[in-house]
Amino acid sequence: MVNNHETIALEVRKLISSNVEIIYDEPLVYYGLNSLKLMQLIYRLENLFHFSFTDEELSGHNFSTVSSINETINKKKHDIIIHSSNNSLNQKEVIDNDKTLKRCVLRGGCDLRATHAFLSEAGLSITSELTYVSDDSVIIRNDHIEILNGAVSLSNDEKLMLIKHLPFYDEKIFNTVIFDNQDVVVLSLLRSYYAGLYRHKVIPYIVVPFGSYNTPLQDIENWDAWFNGNERTPATRTHIPLDKLNWFKENFEFIGAMSESTMKESLQVFREKLPGNTKLILVNGSETDVENGLIPGRSKHYQFLNRAVQEIVNTLPNTFVVNINQYIQTREDLMDNIGHYKRHHYKSIAGGIARFIHSNLHVNERDSNASYL
Repeated sequence: MVNNHETIALEVRKLISSNVEIIYDEPLVYYGLNSLKLMQLIYRLENLFHFSFTDEELSGHNFSTVSSINETINKKKHDIIIHSSNNSLNQKEVIDNDKTLKRCVLRGGCDLRATHAFLSEAGLSITSELTYVSDDSVIIRNDHIEILNGAVSLSNDEKLMLIKHLPFYDEKIFNTVIFDNQDVVVLSLLRSYYAGLYRHKVIPYIVVPFGSYNTPLQDIENWDAWFNGNERTPATRTHIPLDKLNWFKENFEFIGAMSESTMKESLQVFREKLPGNTKLILVNGSETDVENGLIPGRSKHYQFLNRAVQEIVNTLPNTFVVNINQYIQTREDLMDNIGHYKRHHYKSIAGGIARFIHSNLHVNERDSNASYL
């Protein structure tokens, strides 16, 4: 097995901004590697080694020291070699006499991150625009439909204003190649489903998604959790300085969760911004009836939005929906919440995405069920 100790240690030093020598068997917490920096380390290692860790591999023990991470990576490489024929998608199943690599952009969070490894075997040239951790150790959730529409419609000055004042925005949040004549765009709707929405009081077309719809940032009672970066909240693990909390409260009003009508309007605007030949594949949310105490009524809310999405997609050209509920049907299919699925389901979801990508369906040819797998 190849020893990756030095590569891992170098990435740790980048995160802690120090040239201190990393002792391979010493716990990383001794070097100030908190949960957010550990997440950033995981993302960097996945990019460096071109694979995604499974839920089982992302355990505290496996990522406690440089040596344990090295052992996990080496085992991962070995498993990929031994089991690649079983764990990858069969190209022959999904490609209909099309041997060219299609240019595909993935925009989403943990759901698309988990499908990436499988889709990479499906005859695609993939550009990943997934959620990420900023240089300031803040989780940047760039996959909301309002952010994508704002990437085109907002002026540079308006974008800079948001980036300056919002710690959950950074200079890369609006960056995208989605509108650059891609063959396929795959967009997860999970973030659009559960985020709370805030409208600028003076410039009403500026809408900012943040946190979850049940914990409005305008409510001062919720400030302690955000100011202290309390991980018990479902909304964020972001520390927000008090001056930025005040600025946000003074300049934005909370408008609640994504409504069915807003979802339809936003998707229609987004589709109109895409080139007509770009195939748009939307991944919806699970309607599994499970409550974890964090976001009450979430499954019912997802059910309403899934219906709205399908209704608008039926009217849009070259647009399709991968129905998560074909794969996620009971609580046993979930991990810790309604948005995290058991690992084996991501392979099935990737298969659904790949079949749409490589199908020859066009809007005038598909039947009433063709847009919904």
